[in-house]
Amino acid sequence: MKKVAIVLLICFPLFSIAADRFDVRQKLGAIRKELKLTRASSSELDEVIAHLDRAHFILQDSTGGGSNRNECFEYAYEKYFKSYSSSQATDAAVAACKVIDDVAVARVLYTYAYKSLNAAGAMDLVVEGFANDLYGKNDIVVFVADKYYKSFDGATTAKKAAKGAGAVNDLSCLQTLYPKYYRSMDAASAMDKAITSCR
Repeated sequence: MKKVAIVLLICFPLFSIAADRFDVRQKLGAIRKELKLTRASSSELDEVIAHLDRAHFILQDSTGGGSNRNECFEYAYEKYFKSYSSSQATDAAVAACKVIDDVAVARVLYTYAYKSLNAAGAMDLVVEGFANDLYGKNDIVVFVADKYYKSFDGATTAKKAAKGAGAVNDLSCLQTLYPKYYRSMDAASAMDKAITSCR
């Protein structure tokens, strides 16, 4: 983790130079190539890139690039409005989008949570899920949730998927280990083990 913090401090100035997300991604690609020459592990490198990408999202939003926040608001408002008045739904959506930093992930979690809860309850659970590090982890969340849903109801699946995906950065590790554990365990236990092993 110390290595991650050091690399973040070195690379953070890039965001004051980069003009747009494509430019930042190009720079991140260059950083990744340079970091391959260090002794940092693959998971540490992935963590650095994830943190840089999230930092850029936050900076974009605070400097007028609010398209992601607007997308989040529209999505959250639509869901809350199924349970609340327009003004209540607006307040709830604004509060939710101060926490949600990846709408694609929010959509996946909501889909599962809504199988067990009403719309507002499902959105509240989604917001709780973002206490975990979920930015840019849509594919991981989809994979983990699909497996947990074999054993749990929708709300529990969403909770465990958020917590599990927040703990790992390597989808390929999960895809490799889960089937091996699943040969002798139920789906939930196999996923728990895979997540623990892939941390």
